[in-house]
Amino acid sequence: MVEGKEKSMQVWLKEVFGWSSVQTYVFAVHEESGKTLSQIREEYMEQEKFIVG
Repeated sequence: MVEGKEKSMQVWLKEVFGWSSVQTYVFAVHEESGKTLSQIREEYMEQEKFIVG
């Protein structure tokens, strides 16, 4: 919520930093693990590589 309006993280980060695009997975942090969603995705993809490949 920003000034009483719901905004996506991507829209909010673009407005705050003035960026034309944002990789929200780099900024979103999983509270329990302390890892970014990007890190979690990377770990998952590594595991999948061993399962599939």
